Amino acid sequence: QILFKISELATQFSDIDDVYRRVHEIIRSITFADNLYIALHDQEKDWLSFPYCVDENGHYQPRPFDKGFSELVIRTEQSQLVDTERANLLISNGIVERSNDHLHIKRSTSWIGAPLKTANGVIGLIVCQAYDNAYEFNQEDLELLSFISNQIATVLQTHLANQALKLSHQQLEQRVTEKTKALRQSNLHLQMQIEERKK
Repeated sequence: QILFKISELATQFSDIDDVYRRVHEIIRSITFADNLYIALHDQEKDWLSFPYCVDENGHYQPRPFDKGFSELVIRTEQSQLVDTERANLLISNGIVERSNDHLHIKRSTSWIGAPLKTANGVIGLIVCQAYDNAYEFNQEDLELLSFISNQIATVLQTHLANQALKLSHQQLEQRVTEKTKALRQSNLHLQMQIEERKK
Protein backbone atom coordinates (compact mmCIF):
# COMPACT_ATOMS: atom_id res chain seq x y z
CA GLN A 1 0.00 0.00 0.00
CA ILE A 2 2.72 2.50 1.02
CA LEU A 3 5.03 1.51 -1.85
CA PHE A 4 2.12 1.99 -4.26
CA LYS A 5 1.48 5.48 -2.83
CA ILE A 6 5.15 6.35 -3.29
CA SER A 7 5.31 5.00 -6.84
CA GLU A 8 2.24 7.12 -7.68
CA LEU A 9 4.23 10.24 -6.80
CA ALA A 10 6.30 9.81 -9.97
CA THR A 11 3.29 10.64 -12.14
CA GLN A 12 0.77 12.29 -9.83
CA PHE A 13 2.60 15.56 -9.16
CA SER A 14 4.59 17.82 -11.45
CA ASP A 15 5.79 20.14 -8.67
CA ILE A 16 8.61 18.66 -6.58
CA ASP A 17 7.49 20.60 -3.48
CA ASP A 18 4.17 18.71 -3.63
CA VAL A 19 6.16 15.45 -3.81
CA TYR A 20 8.14 16.40 -0.67
CA ARG A 21 4.92 17.21 1.22
CA ARG A 22 3.29 13.95 0.14
CA VAL A 23 6.39 11.96 1.16
CA HIS A 24 6.12 13.58 4.60
CA GLU A 25 2.43 12.56 4.87
CA ILE A 26 3.30 8.96 3.91
CA ILE A 27 6.10 8.74 6.50
CA ARG A 28 3.85 10.31 9.13
CA SER A 29 1.44 7.40 8.54
CA ILE A 30 4.09 4.84 9.56
CA THR A 31 6.14 6.55 12.29
CA PHE A 32 6.63 9.73 14.32
CA ALA A 33 7.46 12.45 11.78
CA ASP A 34 6.64 15.82 13.37
CA ASN A 35 10.21 16.87 12.55
CA LEU A 36 11.35 15.69 9.15
CA TYR A 37 13.84 16.89 6.57
CA ILE A 38 15.05 15.79 3.17
CA ALA A 39 18.63 16.76 2.35
CA LEU A 40 20.31 16.51 -1.03
CA HIS A 41 24.05 16.15 -1.56
CA ASP A 42 25.62 18.02 -4.46
CA GLN A 43 28.74 15.93 -5.06
CA GLU A 44 30.34 18.41 -7.47
CA LYS A 45 30.13 21.32 -5.02
CA ASP A 46 30.30 19.02 -1.94
CA TRP A 47 27.31 20.86 -0.55
CA LEU A 48 24.29 19.79 1.48
CA SER A 49 20.94 21.49 0.82
CA PHE A 50 17.61 21.04 2.56
CA PRO A 51 14.81 21.45 -0.01
CA TYR A 52 12.23 20.19 2.47
CA CYS A 53 12.26 20.75 6.21
CA VAL A 54 9.50 20.74 8.80
CA ASP A 55 11.07 21.18 12.22
CA GLU A 56 10.01 22.82 15.47
CA ASN A 57 13.44 24.50 15.61
CA GLY A 58 13.07 26.17 12.21
CA HIS A 59 14.55 25.62 8.76
CA TYR A 60 17.97 24.16 7.98
CA GLN A 61 20.30 26.28 5.85
CA PRO A 62 22.43 24.83 3.01
CA ARG A 63 25.99 24.12 4.14
CA PRO A 64 29.27 22.57 3.05
CA PHE A 65 29.47 18.78 3.42
CA ASP A 66 31.11 18.24 6.80
CA LYS A 67 31.00 15.74 9.67
CA GLY A 68 27.42 15.90 10.89
CA PHE A 69 24.94 13.08 11.43
CA SER A 70 23.50 13.63 7.94
CA GLU A 71 26.95 13.28 6.40
CA LEU A 72 27.48 10.06 8.38
CA VAL A 73 24.45 8.52 6.64
CA ILE A 74 25.61 9.67 3.20
CA ARG A 75 29.27 8.71 3.75
CA THR A 76 28.51 5.21 5.07
CA GLU A 77 25.47 4.76 2.76
CA GLN A 78 23.83 3.18 5.82
CA SER A 79 20.73 4.10 7.80
CA GLN A 80 21.54 5.39 11.27
CA LEU A 81 19.64 5.34 14.56
CA VAL A 82 21.03 7.89 17.00
CA ASP A 83 19.90 8.47 20.57
CA THR A 84 21.55 10.87 23.04
CA GLU A 85 24.03 8.23 24.24
CA ARG A 86 25.14 7.26 20.72
CA ALA A 87 25.30 10.94 19.69
CA ASN A 88 27.71 11.68 22.54
CA LEU A 89 29.78 8.61 21.65
CA LEU A 90 30.02 9.60 17.96
CA ILE A 91 31.05 13.13 18.95
CA SER A 92 33.64 12.02 21.55
CA ASN A 93 35.16 9.59 19.01
CA GLY A 94 35.44 12.39 16.43
CA ILE A 95 33.19 10.59 13.92
CA VAL A 96 30.71 13.45 14.17
CA GLU A 97 31.63 17.06 14.87
CA ARG A 98 29.29 19.78 16.07
CA SER A 99 29.90 23.15 14.44
CA ASN A 100 29.61 26.38 16.46
CA ASP A 101 26.23 26.98 14.79
CA HIS A 102 24.92 23.77 16.34
CA LEU A 103 25.94 24.74 19.87
CA HIS A 104 22.95 27.11 20.13
CA ILE A 105 20.49 24.71 18.52
CA LYS A 106 18.34 22.40 20.60
CA ARG A 107 19.56 18.83 20.12
CA SER A 108 17.23 16.01 19.22
CA THR A 109 16.88 13.20 21.75
CA SER A 110 16.17 10.60 19.06
CA TRP A 111 17.18 10.69 15.38
CA ILE A 112 16.88 8.35 12.39
CA GLY A 113 18.29 8.93 8.93
CA ALA A 114 18.12 6.80 5.79
CA PRO A 115 20.15 7.34 2.61
CA LEU A 116 18.35 8.13 -0.65
CA LYS A 117 20.03 5.54 -2.87
CA THR A 118 19.68 5.50 -6.64
CA ALA A 119 21.45 3.67 -9.48
CA ASN A 120 23.85 6.65 -9.53
CA GLY A 121 24.65 6.41 -5.82
CA VAL A 122 23.39 8.25 -2.75
CA ILE A 123 21.74 11.58 -3.65
CA GLY A 124 20.87 12.59 -0.09
CA LEU A 125 18.95 11.39 2.93
CA ILE A 126 15.65 11.57 4.74
CA VAL A 127 15.59 12.22 8.49
CA CYS A 128 13.02 12.07 11.29
CA GLN A 129 13.90 13.41 14.73
CA ALA A 130 12.29 13.98 18.10
CA TYR A 131 13.03 16.53 20.81
CA ASP A 132 12.52 16.40 24.59
CA ASN A 133 11.93 12.62 24.49
CA ALA A 134 8.64 13.13 22.63
CA TYR A 135 9.33 9.84 20.85
CA GLU A 136 12.08 7.25 20.86
CA PHE A 137 12.81 5.71 17.48
CA ASN A 138 13.60 2.00 17.41
CA GLN A 139 15.05 -0.55 14.98
CA GLU A 140 11.62 -1.17 13.43
CA ASP A 141 11.25 2.55 12.63
CA LEU A 142 14.72 2.54 11.09
CA GLU A 143 13.95 -0.52 8.95
CA LEU A 144 10.68 0.99 7.73
CA LEU A 145 12.35 4.28 6.79
CA SER A 146 15.21 2.42 5.10
CA PHE A 147 12.79 0.25 3.16
CA ILE A 148 10.81 3.14 1.68
CA SER A 149 13.78 5.51 1.25
CA ASN A 150 14.95 3.66 -1.90
CA GLN A 151 11.51 4.09 -3.50
CA ILE A 152 11.48 7.75 -2.49
CA ALA A 153 14.97 8.22 -3.96
CA THR A 154 13.86 6.87 -7.34
CA VAL A 155 10.82 9.17 -7.41
CA LEU A 156 12.87 12.20 -6.34
CA GLN A 157 15.57 11.52 -8.92
CA THR A 158 12.93 11.40 -11.67
CA HIS A 159 11.47 14.72 -10.51
CA LEU A 160 14.90 16.34 -10.08
CA ALA A 161 15.92 15.22 -13.58
CA ASN A 162 12.69 16.68 -15.02
CA GLN A 163 13.28 19.89 -13.08
CA ALA A 164 16.85 20.15 -14.42
CA LEU A 165 15.61 19.48 -17.97
CA LYS A 166 12.94 22.18 -17.63
CA LEU A 167 15.54 24.65 -16.34
CA SER A 168 17.89 23.73 -19.19
CA HIS A 169 15.10 24.40 -21.73
CA GLN A 170 14.31 27.75 -20.11
CA GLN A 171 17.97 28.76 -20.20
CA LEU A 172 18.22 27.69 -23.85
CA GLU A 173 15.07 29.68 -24.74
CA GLN A 174 16.49 32.71 -22.96
CA ARG A 175 19.78 32.43 -24.89
CA VAL A 176 17.90 32.11 -28.20
CA THR A 177 15.80 35.17 -27.32
CA GLU A 178 18.93 37.17 -26.43
CA LYS A 179 20.71 36.08 -29.66
CA THR A 180 17.63 36.95 -31.75
CA LYS A 181 17.44 40.38 -30.12
CA ALA A 182 21.17 40.98 -30.72
CA LEU A 183 20.78 39.85 -34.36
CA ARG A 184 17.83 42.22 -34.87
CA GLN A 185 19.84 45.12 -33.47
CA SER A 186 22.79 44.19 -35.67
CA ASN A 187 20.54 44.02 -38.77
CA LEU A 188 18.97 47.36 -37.90
CA HIS A 189 22.39 48.93 -37.50
CA LEU A 190 23.47 47.46 -40.86
CA GLN A 191 20.33 48.78 -42.58
CA MET A 192 20.96 52.23 -41.14
CA GLN A 193 24.53 52.13 -42.49
CA ILE A 194 23.25 51.09 -45.97
CA GLU A 195 20.67 53.89 -45.94
CA GLU A 196 23.38 56.36 -44.89
CA ARG A 197 25.60 55.31 -47.79
CA LYS A 198 22.75 55.67 -50.28
CA LYS A 199 22.47 59.40 -49.44
